[in-house]
Amino acid sequence: MNWLKRVLKGKETEPAGEFAALLKESREHLEGLTFMHQTSWRFGQHDRWDLDPATRTLRFTFPDGDVVNCTAQAIGSYNAESPTWMWAWANQSLAPFPEFLKYAMEARDYGRKHEHSKLVTPAWKSDPDEAWSMTALAVKLCNGKGAFCGMHGPLQMYLAFEEVRLSRFSGVESPSSEPGE
Repeated sequence: MNWLKRVLKGKETEPAGEFAALLKESREHLEGLTFMHQTSWRFGQHDRWDLDPATRTLRFTFPDGDVVNCTAQAIGSYNAESPTWMWAWANQSLAPFPEFLKYAMEARDYGRKHEHSKLVTPAWKSDPDEAWSMTALAVKLCNGKGAFCGMHGPLQMYLAFEEVRLSRFSGVESPSSEPGE
């Protein structure tokens, strides 16, 4: 009977319930990572963010001058005017930066393997909650360290980040600093 349901539903190799469970697990995982970054380096309290896709650098600048640099991966974007989600691998303006697209392409590869249409469809009608679910899934699949949504007018760019480097950061002592140094 399972094979008949798959044929009638559209050939998903993972039942929809299992995919929904994976998305839920991914969201919970990302929430935990976010909490850790919020408490350890004030993630989300920045004044400014900047992105350089060529170097994959996501920079957060804080009101007191502290700076955090992260190695970034583009996941996708959500356009509030459309309202549409687009995977980063489908965004032609990002094509010159293939190293910046690895997480999005990994999600697409997972979608191909498990026949999940939303992971292999370049763009579709969506909402910000679903954009976060796709981002959380990519972070989970690729063992990312966190995610960020940068706003630019009606466009929301969803990014994953890996390595986090603190610069001029007064909120955290350097691991090598000793009392009296």
